[in-house]
Amino acid sequence: MNTSRVIRAALLAAFVASAPVSGLAAAPRYPRLGLYGSVLGGGAPYVKADGTLDTLEIGRAARYSEVVLDVYPISPYRPDIVQAMKARNPALTVLAYVLAEDIWQTGDADSTHHIPTIIRHTVRDLNGFLYDKITGLEYESNDINIAKKDASGRFASSRPGSGTASSPTSSATPCRGRSSGPAA
Repeated sequence: MNTSRVIRAALLAAFVASAPVSGLAAAPRYPRLGLYGSVLGGGAPYVKADGTLDTLEIGRAARYSEVVLDVYPISPYRPDIVQAMKARNPALTVLAYVLAEDIWQTGDADSTHHIPTIIRHTVRDLNGFLYDKITGLEYESNDINIAKKDASGRFASSRPGSGTASSPTSSATPCRGRSSGPAA
């Protein structure tokens, strides 16, 4: 009987040792915690005033499973912020976001890297701003016409460079919460 137990234990150990472990990855645990953060133009809060990385703040963000941050200034100027986060947590997923419905008045001299300036120039070149029909001025916020269509009925934003120049008042009719239907 003792020999039979030894054989069973050896067979069990051989079976466990031969089981494929790399193919059977553990399912991710839910809920995964995420951080929806913000980065200022100079990189704060992840960059100190002297330009060095703030490792305390980077460590705080890196403890999450997923982090969502502004694309600017990380992408063009400070990719080291994300690299430092990934060094702390290699499994970290970092996502960047860009506002699609609004862009502020900006005209940075570094217009090939300054993402807000690139967006503003692209929307301007595609005639994609919304204008107030009364004043002819751009709206102060939510001023990008994300539903603009070209002459063929395709969304202009899906075909960069397909926009045509026209006067500001020929742009799409802005909606400020008023109904364009008949009065009741």
